Amino acid sequence: MTAKHKNTLLLRNIAEIKEVLGFVDRFSLGQLVTTYNVDKYVKEFKTADLIKVAILYFYSKERHLKQFLEALLKNEICCRLFGVPQVSIQQVYKALKKRCWWFFYDAFHQVTKELTGREVPHHRLFKGKEIKIIDSTFLEFALTRIFFAKIGYCASDKTYKPGIKLHVLLNYSKESIEKFIETSGNVHDSKVADTVLKDVKNCVLLFDKGYQNLERFIELDNRNVIFVIPLRKKLRFKVIDEKNLHYETGDIVVKIVELTNGLRAQYIKNDEFELICNDCSLQWYEIISLYAFRWEIESLFKRLKQLWKINKPLFRNHNSIMAFICITLIAVLVLEKLSEQFHYNIMSMYHKVGRKIEACLVIEA
Repeated sequence: MTAKHKNTLLLRNIAEIKEVLGFVDRFSLGQLVTTYNVDKYVKEFKTADLIKVAILYFYSKERHLKQFLEALLKNEICCRLFGVPQVSIQQVYKALKKRCWWFFYDAFHQVTKELTGREVPHHRLFKGKEIKIIDSTFLEFALTRIFFAKIGYCASDKTYKPGIKLHVLLNYSKESIEKFIETSGNVHDSKVADTVLKDVKNCVLLFDKGYQNLERFIELDNRNVIFVIPLRKKLRFKVIDEKNLHYETGDIVVKIVELTNGLRAQYIKNDEFELICNDCSLQWYEIISLYAFRWEIESLFKRLKQLWKINKPLFRNHNSIMAFICITLIAVLVLEKLSEQFHYNIMSMYHKVGRKIEACLVIEA
């Protein structure tokens, strides 16, 4: 005899989940909804509800979107508890396909303004300046599935693969993604850097040698940006001053140099790295310590890929993929705000919320 299945709701303390959904309700997206007219498709399923459903999916441990939607949308009590309508799975997919992904892109920036407008902790500043990091991550998408994917160089695997790139500006001081741009996998990082860095000023900026450009250096220096970048061997300069420091751990060469564009910078070299910084007043160990923060953006990319599978497309449609990426990054911002509010680190908060969402969706025989 086949056992009958029924949905059972484990009513535990779900304050964190309600706070997540409360963030979405408080977002000022009304003007964007009107501008993009995103609610004209599937009118009974508002875009704010779509964002809620997607964020709940990201925090859950379920890796199959369809299975998660079946567990959520067929459970009347859960829908009422989470404040989302009981729509069909097809309506969710249709909403992601039809609603312009530029709405979600602008919504991400709106959420960034609302969630990061707080005072920055002093220990996350360097001499009163915010620390920002720019880099890109390669998302491998099969050419047979995703038409806009192009073959490009994947630095992590050191090989050429089909896919797209996400160029991200991370504000380490505010612990938030400040801006991102999507391009095909064959686009070089340096070509979109100026677009990403358009509004960057009066801060510390860390980037890798792929962004090296003499005109960009001058522009950043004029905007009162202290930048630190690894040196490419082909960069030429004139040595103004030089000193060699000897330590038990190795020798350090510190030079004051003048680049071919007239900009004076500090050059630091040892057996492992060569760095250039446009602030000649800094100590060599301050520059090295600053550049160590660049690892923060690599940790972010690792979380996006391993936890939320941002590199595993759930759709073939470009609009759906980009909308989902934008909502993923909104979920990252909400999680960071939530972890700060409940005094947990981000990973602990992610697992805590995920377990509680799973508990609400348990199906027993």
